[in-house]
Amino acid sequence: MASFRQDKKGKEQRERITGTIKYMALELLKAIKKKENTLKQTYRHDLGSFFYVLTVGCMSYGRESAPEHLHQWSSASTRLEAKGYHIQTQFRKYIINYFTPMFEGIKELAWSLREILFEDKWMGCGTPKEPDVLYDPIIRAFDDTIKKLEDGKVFN
Repeated sequence: MASFRQDKKGKEQRERITGTIKYMALELLKAIKKKENTLKQTYRHDLGSFFYVLTVGCMSYGRESAPEHLHQWSSASTRLEAKGYHIQTQFRKYIINYFTPMFEGIKELAWSLREILFEDKWMGCGTPKEPDVLYDPIIRAFDDTIKKLEDGKVFN
């Protein structure tokens, strides 16, 4: 997740983008790489960060260590390119196939969230003015997954 400092009057001050690199939105990573500290953080970046927390958790929980390729998401030299490649180009190979068995029922949700958030674009999808454009399909995806889990149509 990313954050930024506030001055004494509570106004946002973008001296630098801070946060946990592994969970940062691709657009924020791109801004860091280009030293563009003025990029405004939006709710879309927060949704992207949530997506990364969810997928990393599904790949790591219950293992002695996280899958090796996830270390690239924290590396200063390869984080942006590696994460973009894993999410956009090789999602099944590097993400879905590494979900631990206890998260089998979440795979379809991860696919749905990826489609909603990235629309098959690598980065810079922009932030819709109306949050419901993203929130509504995300909530529907969660509701659908919960219903399938409750009905026994997917297994955990």
